[in-house]
Amino acid sequence: MDSKLKADLHIHTNYSDGIHTPRKILTLAAKKDLSIISITDHDTIFGCAEAIELAPEFNIEVIPGVELSTYFDNDEIHLLAYLFDMNSPAFTSLLDTLYDGRLHRARRICKRLTIIGIDISIEEVLEVSGSSAVGRPHIASVLVKKGFAKNFHDAFNKYLAKDSPCYVAKENLRTYDAIKAVHDAGGVSFVAHPGMIDETILKKLVRGGLNGVEVIHPSLKARHTRDLKKFVKSYELLESGGSDYHGGNRNDNSNFGAYFINTMHVSKMKKFLSSGIHEE
Repeated sequence: MDSKLKADLHIHTNYSDGIHTPRKILTLAAKKDLSIISITDHDTIFGCAEAIELAPEFNIEVIPGVELSTYFDNDEIHLLAYLFDMNSPAFTSLLDTLYDGRLHRARRICKRLTIIGIDISIEEVLEVSGSSAVGRPHIASVLVKKGFAKNFHDAFNKYLAKDSPCYVAKENLRTYDAIKAVHDAGGVSFVAHPGMIDETILKKLVRGGLNGVEVIHPSLKARHTRDLKKFVKSYELLESGGSDYHGGNRNDNSNFGAYFINTMHVSKMKKFLSSGIHEE
């Protein structure tokens, strides 16, 4: 594959749970010969907006992106949205609601930690998260710093993962509602890292308006990618993919530049949207 045709459409910055600024991400992307990237921070587009402003300096195209946390029945589903109107009042209002929900969740987790004897305050967590969308990784960092966990993964396993003593579910944004919100904002919706999602659920999401599937991701084995590509082809869906790069405690530096799709898939997304298929 021509190195000038690489696109990584799943990257996080310090505006959510990544460690690098948008400028640093663009610097790394240029070194990896990426032509197109998308900053897909959790429930916020501030990092993406900054990267779009900086992109001309690096001769890299940055397309609008975000990763939304949603629920389908009792399962948490992450959606990747691309090429939406970043100034859409309804969509930015939804993101504001999700941002506030993250703060409320972090407060509840800190309260549960306190109840079991773990002395951590929301102020300490917010000092770590700064202006970014607060999440469990920020709480994990405090747990490690204060000696309540050996490392990032230990913090999650002991206190923060699902079924652990201090786990709190996110605000309940229905997957179908999220898909509609993305479409109303003029974008396309993809299911993220779908390796553990049952095909029956994927079919339901397609019937609910899902536009595509992330077929390239570090968590996907070769057989998963093959099966997902067959699924995409059979339902005439779009393909996305990327490194899901965070940096830091994730120990995923080697993933950046190694997981990507061809830029032709971005062209297909744009062509799909230009056809006006979402318009009623």
